[in-house]
Amino acid sequence: MERLLRYVAEALLEQPERIRIETEDQGDERTYKLYLAPEDLGRLIGRHGKTAEALRTLLAAVGRREHSRVSLVIRELD
Repeated sequence: MERLLRYVAEALLEQPERIRIETEDQGDERTYKLYLAPEDLGRLIGRHGKTAEALRTLLAAVGRREHSRVSLVIRELD
């Protein structure tokens, strides 16, 4: 699933080389933390958050197929 997240994010961003993904497991839920360059944050979130919501929906659908709960947190690189 991390490969899918990276593939989609790299296709949308201008600085895909700066993407960093961390995973955190809490019980039956896996959280993906996606860190981006500040300039790309708005591009991934999209107008009114629609792009980010679509990405979360895609990950949730794949997670359901694998019988797990998935969430996505999008952050700016420090």
